[in-house]
Amino acid sequence: MSGSDGHPLEALRDRVEKDYRRVEEEYRRVEEDFRRVEEEYRLDVAAIEHLQRRFFGGASSIPTSNDSQRSIESNSESPTAKLPPQYTPERLQSDGLEDSLRSMFKTSRG
Repeated sequence: MSGSDGHPLEALRDRVEKDYRRVEEEYRRVEEDFRRVEEEYRLDVAAIEHLQRRFFGGASSIPTSNDSQRSIESNSESPTAKLPPQYTPERLQSDGLEDSLRSMFKTSRG
């Protein structure tokens, strides 16, 4: 192998190493994004549970989509949650959490 034959191999090796580092860095970013989304999901679930405890006293739980589908199939009428009298719409006061959740859902649907 002559010296001129080694040059293209070195260039190829450098390019492969550079691509590898770039892909590895991109993988780290994606992994960080995944962790961030996972944390946001955990916080969203905690906020929903907070609202449940606040309005329903912890007696109710949010069904998953599979659970709600099963209950729709098994019952002709779905159970409705009734708010206690002190939680009628005219007496509800927003604590900011509701508004932020509403805006999140609106932006995610839009």
